[in-house]
Order: sequence, then C-alpha cells, then structure tokens
Amino acid sequence: MKSFAIFSVLLLTGCKAVAGEYRPKEELVLADCGIGTRPNGDSTSRQFAYYSAGRSPGRDTNGPDHWVNPDMIANVPWDGSYPWRNSGVDVKLPNNDVFHIWINPAIKDWSSSNKQYAGGASHIFEPHPFQCWGGHGRHVFNLADGTKCTSAYICGHETDAVPQPPKQENRVKFTMSNTQVTVRVQGTNSEVESWLPRNALGHANDAIEGIQCKSQSYQIGSDCKISFDCKFGAPQRAGTIARVLTNAVAPEVAKTKATKKGRYPGKCRPNGGCEPDYEFEYTEYQYPIDGTVLVSHKTPGDDNSEGLQNYMTWKIQCSKDGLCGPFCSDFKKFSDVVGGI
Repeated sequence: MKSFAIFSVLLLTGCKAVAGEYRPKEELVLADCGIGTRPNGDSTSRQFAYYSAGRSPGRDTNGPDHWVNPDMIANVPWDGSYPWRNSGVDVKLPNNDVFHIWINPAIKDWSSSNKQYAGGASHIFEPHPFQCWGGHGRHVFNLADGTKCTSAYICGHETDAVPQPPKQENRVKFTMSNTQVTVRVQGTNSEVESWLPRNALGHANDAIEGIQCKSQSYQIGSDCKISFDCKFGAPQRAGTIARVLTNAVAPEVAKTKATKKGRYPGKCRPNGGCEPDYEFEYTEYQYPIDGTVLVSHKTPGDDNSEGLQNYMTWKIQCSKDGLCGPFCSDFKKFSDVVGGI
C-alpha cells in the first residue's frame, strides 16, 4: 500500500439552510452515558439530546430543576477521540437535521468559569446559532436498556455572541493499493462512453446518500464493478471528497489506456450455415484495486484534538485477481492535482 500526502483540499464549509421553524427556547444536551460501569470509569456511549421547548419547559410551575425527557436522541459514535472537542463533531438526528457542535474542553463548567461559554453549535434546518456551556454530572435521561446518561454540556440560543471555534488544521491522507486490475471495455458506444475512467470513478457522486454511501456497485467495464464506502461530517462536504477521484485518480487511469485486438473464430452450424471469423478492437485500463481519501481535523498544538471527519473508499471487483503494475509507483502529481480542488 502506498501513501500519498495531499497538501491541501478545499472543503466546503458553507451550510445551506433547509427551511425550518426557529424555536428560541430549544436546547441541546451533550451527555455521557454509563459512567462508572466500566473498570476505568469511562462512559460507555455519548449521546446528543434535542429539546424543542427546552430541557425545563415547565420551570415557571415546577421550577428550573425539573427536566423533561428529550424529544430526540442520537448516538455519537466513537471515532478515536472524545467527541466534545475543539475539532467538533457532526450529529444526524432522526428527522435528518444535522448539527455541528464544537467544545473547548479546557473551559470549566458554567458555575466554575465565571460564566464562560465553552463552545457553540449550528444545524442545517435553521440558521440561528447555539451557545454551549459546561454542566457536568446531572442525570438527564436513561437509554432504552436502562443505562443512565448524565449531562456534560448544554446549548441554547443565548443573547451573547457565539464564540468562534479555534482554527483547525485539515490533515488529509490519500492511500492507494499497489495492486492493479485490468478493466476491459468492449460494448456499445454508450457503454464505452460510460466506462471512461472519469465516468467510472464519477460513480462516487452517484453513491453518496446524505452523509454516507449506498451499498451498491456500478459497472465500469465488461467484467468489472466498483463500489464505495464513505462517511461525511456534513453532507455539503461529500462532493469535494468525491472530486478527488475524478480530478486526481481518473486522469492517471486514462493514461494506461491500451487498444487491443481480438479475433472471433468462425464456426459452422451442423444444419448448415457458417459465421466467418473476424477481428475486433477493445480497450483496457489499469485501475488500482482500492483506495481511500481520509480527512481529519486537528487544533494546532493540541495532539488530543484530532478526529476523523470524512472518508471515502473505493473497491473494484473483476473476474480476475490483480497484479502489480503501473500503480505500484508513486504518483507525485497527485499532490498537485488534489491541491487544486
């Protein structure tokens, strides 16, 4: 496996808002669940809770300490680092709303930090930002299996300006197999066109569905198919990662094009009538059998802040196993091509 450092990738940072209702009292609770059930005391899961009318909508009657159950809960998968972090995390709710939350864990809880905000949040359904503050240790809800969840951070629509997240560094890695497969292209004119490398690898865009990829394979030659696996922090970043394949990998694959000749042997039927033999042409391309584009974010100077944000992998399956060929060597040009996306 060869690794190729990609010096820069233009990530789409804008977030087009989907029409949604502004709820000024809505709140978020970032919770840690199962604390104390493991030998080391760590949580067993991290959960994102959404309250459409706030965590204590009846505070005028029941008091501010009376919290209700959240309207929606989403599990935040472990990606190698604690999710309430400077580099942020994206969470998709059951209603398909996607929240981006970032937290500075160095800031203490609200009551111990002179009422200092620890981070912020935004979502795609509506443009009003959230402010987040520390509030650890309160039992807020139980999961279906009875696991207790306690609060870590609370977010709401406050009047003060939302603090800006710290500057992030993008760390992008491109890995590509040194095993290649020969993809034979022989068919109708429309099939030959659809199996050109830029169109074959362009199926990456067809595979994207929200923040992940469909479990589907796409024909890219007479005997080969390509499939994709991916996960994106937010849907608007997906197209940029997919363009790495069409803008960087496809041109190199196109250079391996070779025109071959075959011969169809004539034959005669037992009841009479013969088909003449004839020559035909077909095309072959050499593809790396698989590869990955991986993007992680990191706060400069904070080695514990790195977290996986986006990745896309591809895999080609043909009727024959691949051999080491042109893709065994480094493509220095990848850095330049991908850097221009």
